[in-house]
Amino acid sequence: MAASDWLSPLASRVLHLLDTGTYRATESFLAHGYAYLPLKTPEECTVYLRVSDTRALTFWPVHAPTAVLNMAGTTVMEMYREPDDEQEGRPQYARTLGAGEFFAAHPGTLCATGGTVSTVQVLATSEPVTDREGLLSGEAYAAFTRRGRRYLEQASRTPVGAPC
Repeated sequence: MAASDWLSPLASRVLHLLDTGTYRATESFLAHGYAYLPLKTPEECTVYLRVSDTRALTFWPVHAPTAVLNMAGTTVMEMYREPDDEQEGRPQYARTLGAGEFFAAHPGTLCATGGTVSTVQVLATSEPVTDREGLLSGEAYAAFTRRGRRYLEQASRTPVGAPC
């Protein structure tokens, strides 16, 4: 119950970053089934808004300490002990995360994630993501920003655990 007190204000703050144009469209990209939209933050870490690009469970090699907060939608996360386990679909740990839930991963973690069409996350990491699949065009960036905004607006009014 205490978590519901912080998700809505955080979603509103992320919306404010969208409204004030602090996103850097030239540095946005696709990777691991998500569009990564960089947020300019005063901290010494790198922060992205991640908007789901596919519903498929996609392998995600973690290269730096990372925390992921699900702001809207649902995320399926699986972690594997060995690369062969991932190839054969044998996770050691699997979980579905809703709005307001988060997970952390350390370098070398073998995991896969997948989201719904409405999945929007805030990802914070100590180093920029380097294994990018492609830069977003201006049109694609605008489309992902609009979709992210729509679900963040819903999250700013929706209590934790409720469908977004």
